[in-house]
Amino acid sequence: MINSKRLEDRITKLANIGKVGETGVSRLAHSIEDKRAMDLVASWMVEAGMKTEIDCYGNVIGVYEGTSPSLPRLVLGSHIDSQPRGGRFDGTIGVIGAIEVVQILNESNLTFERSIEVVAFSDEEGARFNKGLFGVRGLTGNLTVEDLLRKDSDGISRKQALENIGITTNEAFPVRYTSDNVFAFLEMHIEQGPLLESKELPVGIVQGISGPFG
Repeated sequence: MINSKRLEDRITKLANIGKVGETGVSRLAHSIEDKRAMDLVASWMVEAGMKTEIDCYGNVIGVYEGTSPSLPRLVLGSHIDSQPRGGRFDGTIGVIGAIEVVQILNESNLTFERSIEVVAFSDEEGARFNKGLFGVRGLTGNLTVEDLLRKDSDGISRKQALENIGITTNEAFPVRYTSDNVFAFLEMHIEQGPLLESKELPVGIVQGISGPFG
C-alpha cells in the first residue's frame, strides 16, 4: 500500500510553490517557481531510490534501474508546470503518485527486470510560449530550433528562459524515447469535472483526448 500521508504532504508542499488563493497555483514553464518545483521533485526521486537528472529540455527524470536495464522501460509521469491560474492536482498527481509507487517498491526491496522511469515533463501546458508538450517533443525527437526561439509575452525566448534557470539547451536535440525502448507509458491524471463523481466511479479509462499541435 502507498504511504497516503507522504503523498498528501508532498502534494501540499508542491502546491505551496506558486500558490494562488487557497487551492490554485501559478507555475509557468521555465520560471523561477517552476525550477523550485523541479528541484523539489528531483529530491523526492532521489529519496525514492532513483538516479535523477534534469535534462537539456527541463524534464526531471528519475530512473529505478531493473535487473535487465537493456529491456524496453516502463515510463510513468506527467507535468508540474501550470496554467496562469491552475489547480494543485493537475499534472502533479501523476508525478508525485509515480514517485510514491517507486518509493514503495524501493522500501520493499522489490525490483523488476525492466527499469522504471518517472518523468516530470517540461512545459506540458504551453501557457507561457503558446505551444506545449515541449519536454515530450524533445525526448521523442520532435523539436526544431524554432521551438527554442519562441518568445513569451515579455519577449523572452524559451532558450533564454531555460538558461535563466540554469539549464543549458542542446540544439542537437538528443532523443531518449523511441518505440523500441519504451515498453509502456502510464499516467495518473485527475478529471476536472463532475462526471466520475456523479457516476460513483473511482477510476476512468481515457478513450479519446484533444490533441494540441501547431
